[in-house]
Amino acid sequence: MAGGRLIGVTIARFLSIARKDADEMITAVSLGERKRMMIERGSAIAVLPGGIGTADELMEVLERKKQGEHSKPVVVLNTDDFYRGIHLQLKKMYNEGFIPMPLENLVYFAKTPHLAIEYIASALHK
Repeated sequence: MAGGRLIGVTIARFLSIARKDADEMITAVSLGERKRMMIERGSAIAVLPGGIGTADELMEVLERKKQGEHSKPVVVLNTDDFYRGIHLQLKKMYNEGFIPMPLENLVYFAKTPHLAIEYIASALHK
């Protein structure tokens, strides 16, 4: 992980299927608390391909960044254009005035894991 630490945040009912290779695993009481803890504890937010819960977490992270609650780099791993639809929707929201900052200041869509890691490293060393 290029010197980083993997901190997992899960809820009790998912503890049995949570990653076993995390440097630290935190158990939150609720999904809302989990999202809050992930934003608070992380130096950066990396979004991997996932389901509805992952999309919900991404949107909350972006909204909180837009509102100025954090300034952490947010990178979406867009392997095989997995998040193409969300990327297009965010562009539409920006173009229609619903996102008041350039998208590149809000989120970076990386095509490969290598580009995601490069983006985070660069953003953290500014």
